Amino acid sequence: MAAEAHAPFLAVLQAAADNAAEAEAQFRRDANQRFSALEAARAFAHRRLNLMRTIANAAAQPESEVIAVANALAVLREKLGWHGDSEARSEVLSNFAPVARAVAGSISARDDGGSEPDVMTTLAEFEAWYAQHHPGPFWALFEQHFPETPVVDF
Repeated sequence: MAAEAHAPFLAVLQAAADNAAEAEAQFRRDANQRFSALEAARAFAHRRLNLMRTIANAAAQPESEVIAVANALAVLREKLGWHGDSEARSEVLSNFAPVARAVAGSISARDDGGSEPDVMTTLAEFEAWYAQHHPGPFWALFEQHFPETPVVDF
């Protein structure tokens, strides 16, 4: 007879080893999910910073708010690679326009000494609107995947 048949403690040790392996595997799954969430948060934070920095630069130069907003929306279109129009794109741009106005107002208020619009709240409201109307976060639009082009040799 095998030693295991005579030693029930081996079954207890086996169960403990199996439980430890499962606990480790669950921890790795949880850690990987947390890592992915942190990675996405970092990527989105940098995308937010980079876009808003570019928009602030575009909105800082014109004398009129209308031109500043138009420049900011042009920057957004360019960053997203939107060269054509669609109803969905127009909807995003019209809902992003208050953010552009807030940025332009913030810059002009600094120059004029007036009260600044709350750019961060306006941006958060836009992000919330986008999340309610689209399956993913706005910042995921900046993940531009280009299909591989096959190399053809003639």
